[in-house]
Amino acid sequence: MRINSLESELAETNRKVGALDSELEALESEQELVAREAEIETLKQRLQDAWREWLTSRIALWGINSAVSRYEEERQPEVIRAAQDAFCTITGGRYVKLIKSMDDNSLHVRDHEGFDRTVEQLSRGTREQLYLALRLGLIEQYEQNAEPLPVIMDDILVNFDDERGPRAVQALVEFAKRRQVIVMTCHERARELYRQAGANELVASWDSTA
Repeated sequence: MRINSLESELAETNRKVGALDSELEALESEQELVAREAEIETLKQRLQDAWREWLTSRIALWGINSAVSRYEEERQPEVIRAAQDAFCTITGGRYVKLIKSMDDNSLHVRDHEGFDRTVEQLSRGTREQLYLALRLGLIEQYEQNAEPLPVIMDDILVNFDDERGPRAVQALVEFAKRRQVIVMTCHERARELYRQAGANELVASWDSTA
């Protein structure tokens, strides 16, 4: 990389200038002194030129990185934008942004304090909440060019805690305003959350001895 090369050149030129300064103290001949001084001036000029190029390259790299970061944050796919809103709701605002990297297409989440995390750094429950938000975002995007279809989900609240479970249900309530959503569960806690949200309940039972 050019910046690394310039940094090595700066270090080497600085070393040479220091060595020549030490040699000057030991020189007795005026002619040798003049020659060494000229060499030092040449090296100092090279050092100045290398420093200027290094600084220019650093500024350019900073500009590129800033442009990439701005693009990643402002030009996210619609699926990510839709999922971001749902994920923010489910997590109670703890995570406020989803960012898809241009480099490797990896997904990062940004918390309310501005820190970014990879998906792997999230807890299992938070990963499942992110997965749910992405499913909702994908469905939203699909329906922009197609008729809404019934959405069926099975026990999506199993690993949601007592705070995020109700918020996930509220996100589904909003989602269900524009399409039919069918949620299946065998957990009483989840059934109660859906009932409290106003869901229509259909109980299926069977005789285990039959």
